[in-house]
Amino acid sequence: MGSTARPFEGIVTKKISSTGVIHGGGSSGDAFQVDDDTFLVDINQANRLSLQGMQNRTQAGIQFGSGGPYVYLDSNVMRVDTNWVVDGYLVIGSLQSGTNYGPLYRNNYGQISYNVSSERYKDNIVVAEDCSWIYALRPMTFEWKNGERAKAESTQLGLTAEVHKLYPQLTWLDKEGKPEGVHYEWLAVPLLIELKKLRKGFNELKTKLSAQA
Repeated sequence: MGSTARPFEGIVTKKISSTGVIHGGGSSGDAFQVDDDTFLVDINQANRLSLQGMQNRTQAGIQFGSGGPYVYLDSNVMRVDTNWVVDGYLVIGSLQSGTNYGPLYRNNYGQISYNVSSERYKDNIVVAEDCSWIYALRPMTFEWKNGERAKAESTQLGLTAEVHKLYPQLTWLDKEGKPEGVHYEWLAVPLLIELKKLRKGFNELKTKLSAQA
């Protein structure tokens, strides 16, 4: 008794056709078609695999697993749709030709960048003479709520995001606008200001005592 084969219900089928095979060293690559969408695949002479959407697909790229994260080219910027975790060293090429070593930061746009201090980038420069608010900061000991981190790092010494109430520029915010962390590396500036005030007061007192001797 004969039977008629039919697709499984609920499964979307797509017709895939190819004008050739993927090969290495090609100059133009090979195209394959999925329904009405055409893609170009090539492995160039540097053994780099490229995937390009032929119909203005701006997010054509490589996806890992069904429904998983994907990497794609957005204009001249490589992007990933979800978190990108590096287990080891992440090496970034020259951020600006001719620059020396410098720290990297996450800027307001969520990009990894570096901070500049040259006067040529700044306006409204005024010498700061008082940062007495630092005396209201409360250094404290604490343990992380995350059990693994608490076990690895034990009791810590630091500040909390309450710094935001005293000097918000020394903190950064999360996506909901709540204080997230403290820029410890920027605390040296207000400390320097207050140290200069103490030095000035000490010299004035020394001069006064010398005059009375």
